Order: sequence, then structure tokens, then C-alpha cells
Amino acid sequence: DLSVRGTARSPLLVGQVATSKVTFGLRSPRLLGEDIAMRIDLHGDRIDLRELTGSLNGGILRGSGGAAWRNGELEDVNLDFKGQDVFLNYPTGFKTTSELAVQVRSRGRSIEVGGTVEVREGSYHEPFDLGMISGVTTQTIQTTTSSGIQTGGPSVIYNIQLRTRQSIDV
Repeated sequence: DLSVRGTARSPLLVGQVATSKVTFGLRSPRLLGEDIAMRIDLHGDRIDLRELTGSLNGGILRGSGGAAWRNGELEDVNLDFKGQDVFLNYPTGFKTTSELAVQVRSRGRSIEVGGTVEVREGSYHEPFDLGMISGVTTQTIQTTTSSGIQTGGPSVIYNIQLRTRQSIDV
């Protein structure tokens, strides 16, 4: 049930759009959404995601929120997506099961995507080469952890190879 009024630049939509059993996929990173059910309510310039359920890479996906379409631009974006027990193989070889909480927000004329990924379980089984390290000081090796990624349990990394070259002056 949908009616359209207004102009092409400023349409006024009224009604509801609903889908069920939708499947989508991305190649990189590999994502597969299945059995997606969605209900969108349209009220003039408002677009409200009332329901989003389904599965994402074998886990549970849920979403809600809304936005406005004004003068040919997306405004007032406020979307929330949650995933539970979502399997990822990204980067290739790093296999994880994670909890996701992703927010999409408008900030002025920009749209920001933020949130957290909590790795519940993970392992890395591909060959891993740290390369040749020579003349390394504590200033040149730095580790940075994103505050958006947390682990709830151990993540195991296999197959690390480290080659070092050292010299000693006597």
C-alpha cells in the first residue's frame, strides 16, 4: 500500500513497504543475509524501518530506525543494527563468531557508521609472515587496538613465522 505525491525532487510518500524471504550477498567481506523480513513505513518525507529480521552469515540479524528524504538529500539518519553469533572470515583466514552493534547516523551533511564488534570466538589458521625485522626499537613497533573491537574469549592464531636479523658489536 503506497501512494506518491509531491515532486520528483521532493516526493511525499505515504504507505508501507514489506518484504519477506529476501536474500542478499557481498563478496568482500563475505556476507550473506538470508530470510530477511523488513517493514518500512513512509510518512511524507520520513522513512521508518519498523522491522528488520533475518540471518547474517548464520547468525541473527535485527534492525530498526529511520531517516528523512528532504530536498533530494538523506537527513536525520538514525539506524541501529544488531547481530548475534555472526560468522566472519575476514580478513581471509581469521574466522570469528561475533556480536555486532552498528549505528548509522547523520552528522550535518555526512553519514557516520559506528558501533562495536565483540569477537566471541576466533582463530587464524593461514600462514602468517611478520617479515624481516632489523634495527627495531620500541618507538617503531606500536600496537593499536580499536575501541570498537572487543573479545569475550580467547582468539587463537596459528602458523606465525618470525624472521629476525641481529648483529652484535663486541
